[in-house]
Amino acid sequence: MTNIDMNSTSATQWSTVNTDGTNTWNSRDVYLENWVVTAGDDCISVKGNSTNIYANNMTCYESGCMVVGSMGNPPSTPEYVENVVFENVYCYHSSNAAWIKTYPGQGYVRNVTFRNVAFDDVNQPIYVSPCIYTGQNCDSSRIPITDVTWQNITGTARYNIGAGMYCSRSSPCDGFHFVDIDIRPLSGSGDLKYLCANIQNQATMGLQCTGSLAANWPQQLDGPR
Repeated sequence: MTNIDMNSTSATQWSTVNTDGTNTWNSRDVYLENWVVTAGDDCISVKGNSTNIYANNMTCYESGCMVVGSMGNPPSTPEYVENVVFENVYCYHSSNAAWIKTYPGQGYVRNVTFRNVAFDDVNQPIYVSPCIYTGQNCDSSRIPITDVTWQNITGTARYNIGAGMYCSRSSPCDGFHFVDIDIRPLSGSGDLKYLCANIQNQATMGLQCTGSLAANWPQQLDGPR
């Protein structure tokens, strides 16, 4: 699917809810290119049982930008995502930019690349959660998230958090790689925090974690932390 211009917001007093640009689910070999999306929820979302997904040259306004998930619900049904590339992306005033969200289910996420992602005024640019929305049973998730690359990620964070990444204790994240990360606070001053928990091999992943975070760390912040 190429050359799409989409606006899924409301111009009346009636608001829109959960208006994603597009979702893949039970899908393989999907090619998306040259999209402009104004949405009230995720821009491009790769959900359960998706493989070989390529999204290129995406511009997203007022959305969740590029995301894997949500997936893993119900927890009794395994879901898998692998071989995904998001590249050449611009996000404006989004909740997040390049992120992964699962429920505490079973399956896996592996071999995902976020490359050349630029953004302005994003709430929390990089985010990983094994227990999205509920913040419960986070450490019982059996969806390991592995071999994920963030490369050339640049822009401004609305508050003082560049990344909040919590992984399940029972299925820790591994194979995270960060290359050319340049996230700056929107205010123009102060240091950003990169918060991490239950990520293996942090010493070689290319990003210095500055602290830890709770399992129920929110997807969207309401101020500095």
